[in-house]
Amino acid sequence: MSQLENYLIYAVHYSDEPYKKHITQVKLTRFNVTSMPYKNEVVDAINEGKKFYTYYRDRLGEWQVGKQIIVEIIDGESYIKTERNGIKADNLGNLTKF
Repeated sequence: MSQLENYLIYAVHYSDEPYKKHITQVKLTRFNVTSMPYKNEVVDAINEGKKFYTYYRDRLGEWQVGKQIIVEIIDGESYIKTERNGIKADNLGNLTKF
C-alpha cells in the first residue's frame, strides 16, 4: 500500500476529555502535507470512497501504517473507528492526542 494513495491519521483531539468518546478534529498527512480537518470532513471523505488509515510510531520510533478507518453509524450518529463494535464512541486506537 502506497502512503501517497491514502490519508494517514496520526493524532486526534477529543472534545470530552477524559472520557474520550467524541473526536472533533484529527491531524493527518497525505503527500507529506499535514492538515487538521474536523471529524465530519473525515466522515464525508470516507463516505465518498477515500481511504484513511491510522499512522503511528512503533517501539523503534518508525512510522507504521495501521488499520483502515471506517464509519459506523449508531442511532443516526457517525463514529470513526478501526472496528465495528456497536459502541457509541470514536476509536482510532492509541494515537497521539492534541
